[in-house]
Amino acid sequence: DTPGGRAGTCVGPSSAAVANASLPSGYCAWTWASGLSAPRGIARNENGDILVVEQSAGRITLLHDDNGNGVSDSGERVVLTTTSGLNHGIALFGGYLYASSATTVYRWPYTSGRQALGAAQTVVTGIPSGGHSTRTLLFDADGNLHVSVGSASNLDTNTDRARIIRYP
Repeated sequence: DTPGGRAGTCVGPSSAAVANASLPSGYCAWTWASGLSAPRGIARNENGDILVVEQSAGRITLLHDDNGNGVSDSGERVVLTTTSGLNHGIALFGGYLYASSATTVYRWPYTSGRQALGAAQTVVTGIPSGGHSTRTLLFDADGNLHVSVGSASNLDTNTDRARIIRYP
């Protein structure tokens, strides 16, 4: 049997099954990757590899499953970059990998490869810091970058916060 209890429907090993998962029929749950340092943001590249922002380590790690066992084992990972303060946002757009810290958006040329990236290019600076500091990144159909700026607290009347900023 496979995770979720339906033979043949899951690719994860039964040893990685999530115990007591309550799922609709036809779905299964298993731990695909473990041992990451406070994973926060996630993106998928053209090859199907997974890019993860590890907040506690300030790095972006690429995870893959080349052996096809349904799990990204510790040997199936590449640290693409370590940049101080990376905390949440990650996006792929126009041949670049973008990631955010509380005050800055960075980018690196990216071609879906599995090698470390070069130096970061700074794209946006001066985002208000503190408070809810995750900075989700999204590109619209016109190529504009949208960055979320969380509120300074749970009740915040500051108009510089709790909004989404569009950068052309």
